[in-house]
Amino acid sequence: MSRSFVYYLWVAIIGYLAGPILYTAVLRFLYHEPLSQQELSTLLTWTIPTFFTVGILLYLLSIILLRSLRIYNLLTQTVLFILVGILPAALFTLGAGMFSYADISSLISPEGLLFFLFFSSIGIVCSYGVWLGHKKLRKSPFYALSGVLIIAFAILIVVPLG
Repeated sequence: MSRSFVYYLWVAIIGYLAGPILYTAVLRFLYHEPLSQQELSTLLTWTIPTFFTVGILLYLLSIILLRSLRIYNLLTQTVLFILVGILPAALFTLGAGMFSYADISSLISPEGLLFFLFFSSIGIVCSYGVWLGHKKLRKSPFYALSGVLIIAFAILIVVPLG
């Protein structure tokens, strides 16, 4: 395995951790609704496969698109990664309504916005990590961010949420 492959895999894993952390933080502190361990388990069960299949593929396609248009930079990549987060968020909110596409307003419901924040935070962290890897910049800031996110995720798992 090459070092760059391992680094990008690390970026994907750490990027993913940002999603559940932000989701539960917003749910707990903004909506005052703590997440139970069962709900957290369900959230992880449904979002991990979605991100590591659909999400990563969409990020890769985003990078290819930006490079082909010759507008590849950190800002455009981050904005596109955030916009790409709309698709998995829509899949979750529309899927939760038993595929009732007539009610598109569910995308801007509190739950829809939570999933959009979930996937947007992943996009921001992944964009930053991918950019550092692509430009061959110092990765120590990303590793520091990784440490913070791992600690936050560990607290999320260990500390009772309900």
